[in-house]
Amino acid sequence: MKEKVERNYFKKGKIADCPSFNRTILGSFADLFVCWSIITSKFAICKGNDMKKFLVILLSALCILSFTACGDSKKNSEAETTDKKSDNQQTSDKDESGSQSTIKSPLDLLNTVWNTYKDDEKFSAAGGEMTEDKAVMDAPGEHGVTDSAVLDSSLGFPPAAADKIDAAASLVHMMNANTFTCGAFHVKNKDDISEITGLLKDNILQRQWICGFPDKLVVVTVDDYIVSFFGENEIVETFKTKLTAACSSAKVVIEEPIQYWKNGAERCYFQVFRFYIIFFPV
Repeated sequence: MKEKVERNYFKKGKIADCPSFNRTILGSFADLFVCWSIITSKFAICKGNDMKKFLVILLSALCILSFTACGDSKKNSEAETTDKKSDNQQTSDKDESGSQSTIKSPLDLLNTVWNTYKDDEKFSAAGGEMTEDKAVMDAPGEHGVTDSAVLDSSLGFPPAAADKIDAAASLVHMMNANTFTCGAFHVKNKDDISEITGLLKDNILQRQWICGFPDKLVVVTVDDYIVSFFGENEIVETFKTKLTAACSSAKVVIEEPIQYWKNGAERCYFQVFRFYIIFFPV
């Protein structure tokens, strides 16, 4: 039955559609003999010794082709393996380098994080220096680095380290800076990051808070950038999650609650003062 079907292919002049040829010819000598028997029976070519000579020549040619094909297949396989290793290495190098190749500035870093917020997740915010010509509404903004006193008062950046950064950006809650304040800073020398983060932590935790108290301070490094932010727990946690998700090289180096009072006596005095203001307003 199979021979009749295959002979029909030859009758129609469609030898390439023969099932024996659709499989790899060089991989099955049984198929070769089947096809050979079909050809010889149909066209009655090659008889006796001529047929043996022709068969030897044909099989020799096929062996040579099979060796060549195997060699090419092996080379192609090795080439594909090499390409895959190269691609994996490039991906690994990209991961190790983190977002350094894509982050161009502190403002770009904060915009990258802010753009991951959905509309219902965003809060009323402003960026940049809080002046009429430099403030940016509803988005991060560039912040100057020449005035160390302004850096300290607005973002809590230590004046002693102001000469170690060359660019900054900010994002602050519009209703109350203590609800959320974030500063991103580009460090000139990456070796100074550890020193700067320590000074930043001490400077913020020792501040005298007015108009409310932030709950937590978090400091994250992203390659040669430092991002510090403090404020209400939920807002801080959301920003931290989005920052670490957006930047593969982000590392949380500091995460501490902010103590409102140094001791129990100070807290007691504050509660008495609060009680007096509520029940005996001026």
